[in-house]
Amino acid sequence: MADEVKEITEAEYERLCEEACAGFEPTDDMEADEAELWLAVCQKVYTYLELPLDFSPLPGATQAQMYLWNLQNIVYQRRATDFDTLEIPSKLIYHLLSENYLNNGQDSITV
Repeated sequence: MADEVKEITEAEYERLCEEACAGFEPTDDMEADEAELWLAVCQKVYTYLELPLDFSPLPGATQAQMYLWNLQNIVYQRRATDFDTLEIPSKLIYHLLSENYLNNGQDSITV
């Protein structure tokens, strides 16, 4: 009997992303905060999917981009239905960053 691969629903993914971003405290380093938020989402999702927290390197990418890329790949492979694997966490993360950095002199935040 083949091992069953655990899947993730859109609702579960959204819940995990929200949990990962809850209690975010900015550090005055937007790049570090962005990476920390993406890592927190990865940790929640990988744990839910019973996967080791193992990331494929992405040469030339920032830490945040590397986490995002790995997260998208894992969720895309394990999603139970068709949903946008980038929209849910991006909306939460960039909302938090905007709240904390656009009001503090940053010009813009892009995905």
